[in-house]
Amino acid sequence: WNPNWKLDSEGNAALHNLMMVCERNRAHDRQGVVRVAELLVRAGADPTAANKWRDTPLIIAATPRYCGPDHPVVAYLKRVIAARAARRAAAGR
Repeated sequence: WNPNWKLDSEGNAALHNLMMVCERNRAHDRQGVVRVAELLVRAGADPTAANKWRDTPLIIAATPRYCGPDHPVVAYLKRVIAARAARRAAAGR
């Protein structure tokens, strides 16, 4: 299974779709969303992948319509992206 497969015509992968849980179920388990995001990232999901609208999972998550800027998954995705950027910078890429 490839966690970066595009699952719909808009180019959303699993991590993009996970962020939509926040919109569909306002009473969702916030930490549960973070745990699933962690699982997807460990499986190779790219948190910087953009869909056809150029939205990344972080952009979708931070949007108030979805999870919102204060949701713990937003903080998690920011940490993951920053850590990857730091590793790339240290490697000279």
